[in-house]
Amino acid sequence: MRLDLDTPKGTTDIIEIKASLLQKMMHLSSRVAELHGYEPVFPPLMEFKKILSVKSSEELAEGLFSVIENTQIRKLTSEPAELDDFKYALRFDATIGSSRIVASQYLKFVKPVKFYYVGPMWRDEDTKRTRLREFWQFGIELIGPEGALADAEVIWVLNDFFKETGIKDFRIKVSDRGLINALLSYLGVPEKEEIRLIFLRALDKTEKMTIEEVNSYIDESYQKLSSETKEEINETKAKEIFEELLDIMTIKGDSEERLETLAKMVTSELGKESLKKLKEVFEICKKMGMEKTVEFDTSIVRGLDYYTGIVFEVEADYSGGSLAGGGRYDNLVGLLGGQEVPAAGFAIGLNRVIDCLVEQEPREKEPRAKCGILPLNEKMLERAFKLADELRKEGITIELETKFGRLGTRFDKLDRLGIENAILVGEKDAKNEQYTIRNLKESEEITGTTEEVIKFIKKH
Repeated sequence: MRLDLDTPKGTTDIIEIKASLLQKMMHLSSRVAELHGYEPVFPPLMEFKKILSVKSSEELAEGLFSVIENTQIRKLTSEPAELDDFKYALRFDATIGSSRIVASQYLKFVKPVKFYYVGPMWRDEDTKRTRLREFWQFGIELIGPEGALADAEVIWVLNDFFKETGIKDFRIKVSDRGLINALLSYLGVPEKEEIRLIFLRALDKTEKMTIEEVNSYIDESYQKLSSETKEEINETKAKEIFEELLDIMTIKGDSEERLETLAKMVTSELGKESLKKLKEVFEICKKMGMEKTVEFDTSIVRGLDYYTGIVFEVEADYSGGSLAGGGRYDNLVGLLGGQEVPAAGFAIGLNRVIDCLVEQEPREKEPRAKCGILPLNEKMLERAFKLADELRKEGITIELETKFGRLGTRFDKLDRLGIENAILVGEKDAKNEQYTIRNLKESEEITGTTEEVIKFIKKH
């Protein structure tokens, strides 16, 4: 039987330059988070489905990758499969897992709790070029403090990460769920949560869909409402209000000017408080040196229902959509059974970061190693091993080529691997405790001691 060697739908092999970039992004994630005082956390890849479904939309719940045990499989061969029979699901983010840890062990932790994570996530939904079923994320969770200073701190970590990636012209776009709700009130949208969620989710989809597709989404969502709820707002009126909302999203001016314009529309205490906090966040971000990258954008709402305040996304000159998102989720720990604890955080899509880097600046495959060591015969193997060990202690990556043969053929292999330096380990040089090293790119060659070889490699 011939095996299908394709990867499952929505997954991809990460190899060559993208594998190298992913490894770098993982190291960068850890370094940036730890510089800000965050510590690693590793929630399981699989959680109870009821945990992952807390404060989740029906759309998100349907997109969970369900996991079933063998005992359940045997049971379902004779009984119809029910949704509740699938007890577990693969995580779609690590925020819920981190919040569950805090909820279950709150008294154990020194406050604030500062977690970071890097790892794979999953979602079971239709895939696009940049929206995979299996994807990698880096995120942080700041659990305990509230207020504009805590929100700005989370944005600061996000900004520092993107500065280090080398992505050009990235922008952190910030808004507030309370402000959006205040605008919905201004436009006459009833306060019933299921009605408002239609507007919030539709607004979140405007960057990913055409206006026709968004209107279709509103149609489908409206039809699912109860008859009683439909009496509060008719479908035609809902679409008219949504068009007005989109017009508000495109108000011209810089962040400060747009906030002042919206202040004239917002009359509720919630809206006024949200505007006040946004202004405070921007003032603190400016003091942190982020005035060129952080900006106000009312269209940012985020799709997850657990957000309660500040929300933000990262955009760049990239065709695949937003690179990161996050915000404040003050109710999540409490919803999971713990104390009511303020919290904020973000998640960065590392697959998209990598794609953006390659799209902005096409790159060649990186060399497998900095230097190749070529023993000229079997007698020189032990000496080659010792040299490799010494060079690795100096942080020099090594490809040890032990297939003897013509030097030209061996040099060609190093060239295909992108390795520029080749060290020849031969009997003649061994008598003088020396080696011959050649830079294949510049055809420069010296014979010298281990220390001289190391100096040559670091120069090239």
